[in-house]
Amino acid sequence: MGQEKDEGWDMVYLENEKLKVAIQEKGAELTSIVKKETQTEYLWNADPAYWKRHAPVLFPIVGAVKGDSYRKEPGASGKSL
Repeated sequence: MGQEKDEGWDMVYLENEKLKVAIQEKGAELTSIVKKETQTEYLWNADPAYWKRHAPVLFPIVGAVKGDSYRKEPGASGKSL
């Protein structure tokens, strides 16, 4: 396990014999999952030419909500599509 700064954020690196994972300390955002044997990256690389962010976990809400607020009704399962 290691800790470095990347793009201004503290990063934590975890690895074993198969994978190396990079995690931003702020928000615990996964930024990289690499298979060591093949050097295959499994997460978006945040290429600024397209979209310079990672955000692999966007749920339960994707995008903005009216008034920057959401309230789940009592008894609602939240599973309807």
